[in-house]
Amino acid sequence: VIYVRPAGSGDERHWRLAQLPKAQSALISLDPSSGAIVALQGGYSFSTSNFNRAVQSERQAGSVFKPFIYTSAMENGFTPASIINDAPVV
Repeated sequence: VIYVRPAGSGDERHWRLAQLPKAQSALISLDPSSGAIVALQGGYSFSTSNFNRAVQSERQAGSVFKPFIYTSAMENGFTPASIINDAPVV
């Protein structure tokens, strides 16, 4: 749930966040034709946290493996609708 409040008046009417977000993330935008970096966004506000998540954070490897796992599964008969029971064996 994201709480917002109206700000401005008349033609300048827009919305603002009513609270600071607890979760922050990063975005790196690339030009697909050249691979050049177009934009970096490293968090919600530099004044509240000087940590730039786009360039200073350590990358999580989990999402890098997913395309290889999913491709291999689909080549071996699984579909996006396949259900896999990952409960512990007792």
